[in-house]
Amino acid sequence: METVYLKEFILVSELGSFNEAAAALFTSQSSVSRHIIQLETSLGHALLERTNKGVTVNAFGKSFLAYARRIMQAEENCRLELQAIEGSAPVEANIISVGCDYNMKIFRLIQSFERKYPGRFVVNQTSTLCGKSIQLLENGTVELAFARYRDISGMELGSISYSKEPLLAFVSDRHPLAEQKEIRLENLKDEPFIMLEKGSSRAQNSAMMCRRAGFEPRIVAYANVINGINLVKRGLGIMLFFDDPENFEMEHGIKLIKIAPEMTIQGFICYRRWEDLSIGAQLFVNYLKGLAIDS
Repeated sequence: METVYLKEFILVSELGSFNEAAAALFTSQSSVSRHIIQLETSLGHALLERTNKGVTVNAFGKSFLAYARRIMQAEENCRLELQAIEGSAPVEANIISVGCDYNMKIFRLIQSFERKYPGRFVVNQTSTLCGKSIQLLENGTVELAFARYRDISGMELGSISYSKEPLLAFVSDRHPLAEQKEIRLENLKDEPFIMLEKGSSRAQNSAMMCRRAGFEPRIVAYANVINGINLVKRGLGIMLFFDDPENFEMEHGIKLIKIAPEMTIQGFICYRRWEDLSIGAQLFVNYLKGLAIDS
């Protein structure tokens, strides 16, 4: 079984077109079609349904697609590992951390990756706002971009979900709600809110969830995490944002309340799908694929 056939099958499955897959691989449509037929013959099953409107994956194809992806991933990981061993200098993967000045989840992912390849790779983490990170990715300034939203439709970007974070409320321990473990978001409609940096994805998404709950949040201040927590301690408002509760060691004067029913948002790492990444960046993407959660 030729691995190039597997790659072609994966692309045809994702794009729903022999022509588009051939264009992406800089080969002919007839060559891709012939290889897929040979693959189907060797397996003894048709994998695709071919119609005038395009190509869809049938039940056999969906089952085989998972195996094909794992085979191609293993081959890619092997190739990159050998290249990494061959090289002597660390390879830098430029990473943008989106929407916050510090993110424990991303920090832990980077630490775990660097432990996997001790001394061989340097991961640069830069903090910026969501829109800016995607712009930097699109213009080639960086290879990878972390984002808490997936507004990449129409762009030549791939993405992997690395986290699913619930909406949390931070309140002063003197607040009447402080002893509650969970609260419905609509029950906070009369409260003053402190949001993370104005224009950040965390602020935008928290405000969006309030509107979905039927009210416009009364925002009294925007702040970073540290300043926001200090404002909450002083009783000036409730702070809303998406994060993993395990990322926080609660300080004196602060209580964390989970929003029920749970509201979550996913974090993604994005990359330019059709461009070659550096060895380090590709290994980091592959590492996250192994940890990926369902979109």
